Amino acid sequence: MQPPNWNEQNSQPYIPFPQQQQYWQNPQPYAQPPQQQYWQNQPNVINQYYLNPPPDYTWKAFLILFLYMLGYFPGLIINLVVLVAALGTKAQYGKAPGLGCLFLTLITPPSLLILAYLLLRFML
Repeated sequence: MQPPNWNEQNSQPYIPFPQQQQYWQNPQPYAQPPQQQYWQNQPNVINQYYLNPPPDYTWKAFLILFLYMLGYFPGLIINLVVLVAALGTKAQYGKAPGLGCLFLTLITPPSLLILAYLLLRFML
C-alpha cells in the first residue's frame, strides 16, 4: 500500500520504516549451556554446583542414647529436635544417614523401661 503522494515532483520510491513491532517483541531467551549427562538425576547437585554431602546423624543418635541414660525427658526432647532436623535434611537431599538410628532411639528406651519394669516386678 503506497501512501498518498503529496509532492508529485518527488519521484523517489516509498521505503517504509522498519516495523516497531520488531523492536517491542519479547527478547529471545539467552542460550542455555548444554546439560551434561552426568549432572542429571543427581540429588546433591543443583544448578551444576556440588553441595556438601548431607550430615550423618548416627553419632548424634549415640549421644542421644547416652542422654536417655541421664534422664528420659531430656533425651526425648533432644531426640525429637534432632529427628525434625534429620527429616528436613531428608527432604532437602533425598537421604539422611542415621535417620533410622534416630527412630530406633525414639522407640528403644521406652521399651527398655517397660521391659525393666516387668522384669523387676516378676523377679521380686
